[in-house]
Amino acid sequence: MMIIIPITTTFLRRMVMLSAVRNRLSTTAFLVYPVNTIHGSRVMSSYSSTVGNEEEVAAVVVNKVPKKFKPYPFQYHTELTVTVESLTNLGFGIARVPLPNNITNNNNNQDNDDNTNEEVSKNNNNKPLWVIFIPNVIPDETVRIRIYRNHATYSDADLLEIVTPSPHRIEPRCDLANVCGGCQYQHVTIERQRQFKTEQVQDLFERVGGLDRESFPKVLDTIGTDEVYEYRSKM
Repeated sequence: MMIIIPITTTFLRRMVMLSAVRNRLSTTAFLVYPVNTIHGSRVMSSYSSTVGNEEEVAAVVVNKVPKKFKPYPFQYHTELTVTVESLTNLGFGIARVPLPNNITNNNNNQDNDDNTNEEVSKNNNNKPLWVIFIPNVIPDETVRIRIYRNHATYSDADLLEIVTPSPHRIEPRCDLANVCGGCQYQHVTIERQRQFKTEQVQDLFERVGGLDRESFPKVLDTIGTDEVYEYRSKM
């Protein structure tokens, strides 16, 4: 019998707990992937068998392309290795990559669903660079990602692997920090978090406000608190 099981937080947590008593179970199969890094994947079938004292577990995973997915400029679940340049004010990492050579720009066929001011830039060879948003990363990190959505001027990607971690990366205190979306910076040291906030305000004055860096007073450092957990500054 084939069972279709969506990969959710509850599913993963229950399977991890069940694995502790797997000797009493007939089936214990689960995928060890962070929940927020698998868009569109489903466990289509699973089985387990015992040979001597060894338990063999297998799972078959398929990636279903969403009906409304737009294949420009990347196909669904295209994997890339990129370097993170900066962060948005929502905590998403920004990477810029050259567009594939076999792609022609057909943005006119895209819906105007952008929620960002990021524009397609160009590298030193005057080749267009495409913006990709990535969660749970830090500038200067090299990461492996997987595209799951294309917008008119940028793409969204899942984080698959931290190839070269930042020295500012730490282990989040909350187990759900990378899933719920309420603590986008918890994998970053508090000192670097405050620097990001200062840089983002400075960037808004210059990029959106059109103020000149040389003539406009520099944004002061972020004023922090010693209590860095268990509070919210907005609802």
